[in-house]
Amino acid sequence: AVEKLMEEIKGYVAKSDVAGEAGRFRKATWSLKVPVSEYRKAVETLLALGQAVRNLSDSQDVTEEFVDLAARVKNFKAEEVMLNKLLTEQAVRIEDLLKIREQVKLVRGEVERAEGRMKYLSTTAATATIQLTAREEQTYVPEKPEAAPTFGERISGTFSGSLDSVLDFGKAVAVFFVGAAPWLVILAPPLLLIVWATRRLNRRVTASMPTRSPYRDPPRRRLDPSTASSSAPPPSSPVQP
Repeated sequence: AVEKLMEEIKGYVAKSDVAGEAGRFRKATWSLKVPVSEYRKAVETLLALGQAVRNLSDSQDVTEEFVDLAARVKNFKAEEVMLNKLLTEQAVRIEDLLKIREQVKLVRGEVERAEGRMKYLSTTAATATIQLTAREEQTYVPEKPEAAPTFGERISGTFSGSLDSVLDFGKAVAVFFVGAAPWLVILAPPLLLIVWATRRLNRRVTASMPTRSPYRDPPRRRLDPSTASSSAPPPSSPVQP
């Protein structure tokens, strides 16, 4: 709620500190920077976040300091102009020149510090600082942690998750085919023509090749007549009864 309020009124959180663990009484402090025009709205909104225990407002008048700084800056700049004129004179010696330059440096430093302080006061006057401290009620009952799922709940959750995955996959496939349908219509005729030409070329190559029998005749042996007669078995004699 504090961060949301800062976004609405164009403020910001300069510092925050939250102490305590979850389940115990916690305490938090914020340092908020809000525009002066939104100061009252910011205070009322913050008070409505809970029961206000203490509300203290304080302001600081920086008008006198700002006017004093403006006068000092004016005097320092006048002195700086005078010293710069001395640097341009031809009769100035080297020793005096170095001293004047050192004095100019000191005066310039005083001018920058005074102008920086004036800028800080201008920024501070345009914003208001709110110190907010909040703590939980003693009757606050923290939420109990969720119990571990049972075996049946784990099975049901796993099945439900698996079914969701299948459905998501089916949806993705359907979306893919729907997106690819126009491309399929465009690319289908050239692809079919390429397939038909490839098959026709394969048939022509196959038809031009000579056919060979998968079976070969066994090699014939040449026999010498003399070898054949000597190696032939002797004629069998008739068996006498």
